[in-house]
Amino acid sequence: ESCIPGIETQDVQSIFEEHLVVASVDHFAPLEFESANQTPTFNYSIADREFNFGPVVASLDAVDGDMDDMHVAVANLKITNPTKVPCSVAYSLKARQTGDASSESPITLSPSEAYIPAHEHRYVTLTFNPKSIGTFLSTFEAVVDKGIDGVTRCFTCDVRGEGTLPHIVVEGTKLSSGGAPFTLPTVLFPRILPCRVAQKSIVMKNTGMIPAKFRFEMMQEDEEDTFHLSSAGLSEGKWIEMKPKQSVGFTVEFAPKEAKNFSRNIKFEVQ
Repeated sequence: ESCIPGIETQDVQSIFEEHLVVASVDHFAPLEFESANQTPTFNYSIADREFNFGPVVASLDAVDGDMDDMHVAVANLKITNPTKVPCSVAYSLKARQTGDASSESPITLSPSEAYIPAHEHRYVTLTFNPKSIGTFLSTFEAVVDKGIDGVTRCFTCDVRGEGTLPHIVVEGTKLSSGGAPFTLPTVLFPRILPCRVAQKSIVMKNTGMIPAKFRFEMMQEDEEDTFHLSSAGLSEGKWIEMKPKQSVGFTVEFAPKEAKNFSRNIKFEVQ
């Protein structure tokens, strides 16, 4: 019996069995997260013939070889030999677009080739480890050695990933007063009489693509107990988790006990 070596190229549900297979993807639509700790689901778009890692936190200060769970996305693709003869398959990735044209593509694969016995399968692993912010796009190809059938000889698809960073902004502050710029964003209170109380609101908003968390801390000692920062159910020094587009409001209270100028710094740390 004469057989032609080949691999399964049409059953994308099998190839991407560990991932979500969808008809199409809108790259401009905001991602949905059930919780702030959730990461996007990798997906394969049938219409675009594209596998998408989604947004991954870029390791801007990492050196070559450094990898941790926050900055690395790993996906397995299942390559199946449905024929009666074994086959050798060569895997390749060709970068089409990178956020930084001078750097190497952060999308890599392993292994570069595989020997697949008849009616068996092997996995090829794609890794996305961005070291800069931007969109990265490569073309994945699995080619069968000595394959001559146009359907089973080769499987190809695009691979996309977004390098990003957590991004939280502070709303309700001023950057200048009377044309004079402030050194830092400032909550500016009007003049009030001693023993009176004034309140201002500030809002922390996650404007990024991914969940983020932050914590706040009142800096310096306030022996006169002049400023207070409060938010329902939130404690100073503890991490607060936020989904994309989510906001958290704070109330800043100013209660002077004497007539003079007061100031105090608030530290917000984002992760």
